[in-house]
Amino acid sequence: MPEVLEATAPISNVPQPTVYVPADAKGVVATVQESRTVGRAPSAVAVLVPEPEPEVTGAFKLTTVDGVPTMTSLEIVAYINFLRKQKGDDTELTHRDFCHKLREKVLKKDAAKFSAPSFYEVYGNKRERTIYVLPERETMLMVMSYDIDMQATVYDAWQAEKTKNAAPVIALPNFDDPVAAAEAWIAERKQANVSKLELSTANDALVQSPVATERNYTCLSTFMRITSVTVAVVVSSGMNDLLINSPM
Repeated sequence: MPEVLEATAPISNVPQPTVYVPADAKGVVATVQESRTVGRAPSAVAVLVPEPEPEVTGAFKLTTVDGVPTMTSLEIVAYINFLRKQKGDDTELTHRDFCHKLREKVLKKDAAKFSAPSFYEVYGNKRERTIYVLPERETMLMVMSYDIDMQATVYDAWQAEKTKNAAPVIALPNFDDPVAAAEAWIAERKQANVSKLELSTANDALVQSPVATERNYTCLSTFMRITSVTVAVVVSSGMNDLLINSPM
């Protein structure tokens, strides 16, 4: 397994002359090879592996962040490349070029407000890169900068996805219109009657069920026993009063 170094780190584990990766190089040093050819000084060869590009896909999905529908820069690049391929254009937009243009032309000094970390692996080693989480305005500006027709497609897809995820809105009748108000009242009464009928049916089913019948019978028997005892006590008490108050 070749040793993986940071992109800007010097190669320090090989004999001189040491090979350094330029500070502005993009990617990850994936292989370090030592050369020991007879008659030549030892050297090292560094191979840069670029960051993986997002998979081209026609899936369009919004993610709500703090109540705002958003897309990541990776998702936007993948969708742009998908629309390009549909038009027969094999030119691939890289995430690196997209983010550079995004920072320079759209976000400018506010770029940090939209940035977020993203992670990927190279030869089993975890790497981090910066992506951007964009709301509708910034997304449309970036897509429009590449293709105005594509911007219309993305806008329509955005609105359709936003509508699909939106909470249903209850439409209120126009109470200034007597006809509309009357229709709303009739519909409400019908719904109320349906609810009453469903409740009555449920109660009938409960009363007719064996469990409910047995429970009702038990309650009735208990009530009758309590009532009988009460009547007996009252009668007994009345007789005592009669005996006590009667003249001897």
